[in-house]
Amino acid sequence: MGTHQQILNILHRALEDDNGNRVQLMHHLGAEKSRSTLYKALESKNPVLPRPELLCQWLDKLGVRIVDSGQETSDCVSIRIISPVDLLLEPAKRPYRGYCYFRGCDIEPYSESDFVGIEVNSEIEMPPSIREKDFVLLDVSDSAKAEREEGAVHFLKLGDAFAFRRLQRGQDAMILVSDTPEIIPITVSDSGNCPYSVLGRVAAVQRLFR
Repeated sequence: MGTHQQILNILHRALEDDNGNRVQLMHHLGAEKSRSTLYKALESKNPVLPRPELLCQWLDKLGVRIVDSGQETSDCVSIRIISPVDLLLEPAKRPYRGYCYFRGCDIEPYSESDFVGIEVNSEIEMPPSIREKDFVLLDVSDSAKAEREEGAVHFLKLGDAFAFRRLQRGQDAMILVSDTPEIIPITVSDSGNCPYSVLGRVAAVQRLFR
């Protein structure tokens, strides 16, 4: 099932929850000013979804987070959201909290186990690039973790903590750099003076402005 159809199904399930009352659903979504747009999305034949930013607001009201990158694409991809700590588990054992919809991400075709979404909290944010309540799309494939692309932002386990850091290669060492100026870079030598593990590479960061 394509993402477009999944979104339509979500809207129709919401309509069923409101006993098929479109006016009631309109009030539920706060869509009074876009009534005709909502009705077009609920058409049984040739339904038309609204612009991404409006759709984002609707699905947020329904408890489904949808995030728009501002890029024009024909579809979006649905990514399962997990807690950062659950990245330590085997993919089949990770509990999922819901779905996040990313647009403008050229990651198809992809294996569902290769990408996850996490919601950033204050403990792992890396301002100004990655802030609390952002959604981050992580490439957690074995190749992304092993490659350790220089300059790219990775999600790491540093001792008992989790953190976003850019990886820079030094002489016989890896330098872990934060985009937050106040955080001092950490140099990790081959001798393993600071144990860390790469949990994934950041593929996209999406932010909702309210």
